Amino acid sequence: MIRLIYASSAVQALKAEQLLALLEHSQRNNRAEEITGILLYSNDTFFQVLEGEEEQVNKLYVQIEKDPRHKDCKIVEKLNVTERAFPYWSMGYEKIEANELQQMEGMSGFGAKDLSPAGFAANTQIINPLLGNIRSNLVKKRQQDEAARVDNRLTRIFSRFCSLFKR
Repeated sequence: MIRLIYASSAVQALKAEQLLALLEHSQRNNRAEEITGILLYSNDTFFQVLEGEEEQVNKLYVQIEKDPRHKDCKIVEKLNVTERAFPYWSMGYEKIEANELQQMEGMSGFGAKDLSPAGFAANTQIINPLLGNIRSNLVKKRQQDEAARVDNRLTRIFSRFCSLFKR
């Protein structure tokens, strides 16, 4: 299994609905190929992590390179891994502003000027702290979503239970 991380520049700024369509398409296709990962989009720069079997990830990256929505694709890191950093996300997403990056642990000195394929490639020391921060945020969101689902389910059960006594 490998983890491939690349960065690229958007040809033009993506609107929210375009980004949502891209994410939904990626999630559907990645699930079918058992690829997981995350997408960070900030300052018209894509930073994406792809995890899975080498053949599938490499095949996907070749397709990504040909996508006309971006340019300057640069592989920032490609490693053999024994476990996934983002096992629950066929394509997680995080929107982070440049000023937020500098406030993250391990990210001091990395700012808006570095939000480019060349900037990520030149600052590989920030990869692990960045992935850790993104993963932590996604896990918190996942736990909050799960807690909300449980709360909703308990509320429905309690409402049904109460309705039995109103009769």
